[in-house]
Amino acid sequence: MKNKNFIPMILLAAFLMFSCTRKSEDMSTGKEGSKEKTETEEVKVDKDSLFKSASVTKIDVSKMTREELRKKINDVYEQYSKIRDELSDDDPEDIKRHTLKLRKTLLDIQTETVASGEYNSDWDNRVYQMESAALKMEMSKDLNEHRVLFSDMSTVMENMIKNFGAYDKTLYKLTCTNIPDKPWLTDSKDLKNPYFGKEELTDNVETCIEITEAWEFD
Repeated sequence: MKNKNFIPMILLAAFLMFSCTRKSEDMSTGKEGSKEKTETEEVKVDKDSLFKSASVTKIDVSKMTREELRKKINDVYEQYSKIRDELSDDDPEDIKRHTLKLRKTLLDIQTETVASGEYNSDWDNRVYQMESAALKMEMSKDLNEHRVLFSDMSTVMENMIKNFGAYDKTLYKLTCTNIPDKPWLTDSKDLKNPYFGKEELTDNVETCIEITEAWEFD
């Protein structure tokens, strides 16, 4: 009977000794805690440094449209940015709501430019392209299609701002290295990617983001 109990006691003692040694090693090396947590902390992006290091081009607004029209372009951008945020939140109903507002804003601007004599074919093309993308997005409930159309909308928004200006804004053009042909614009330090849904928006996704261009408007 004595011999039968002796072997389990030796095994138990060996297990306890191994556990204590392992814990002691983890504490001495600072490895206590989950490996997953450590890896998550390592991939977090310093947003302030990312934006501060961006090369910003100062735009001479004296060569662009008058201030009142540039403020109207800001209104277009505001609806664009709300669509961008709703894409990140996977919200097709709010996307539809903001595309409606964007189209109304475009109509108001178009009416004003015609009345003031500032109407030209280049401006007309930009408005038509933006309205077309917004209308298609409004008619669809498919988020994947929304994201394809948003890529087109981002290109038009960029061209509109570059050619006609914005008012009192610094705008950044962002891309993800995994999908470099799908840019988006922002005037904040929010790195949420409109081409990914809520389940995919993690700190790891932010590591792919680059600022490719930036413009400052007075």
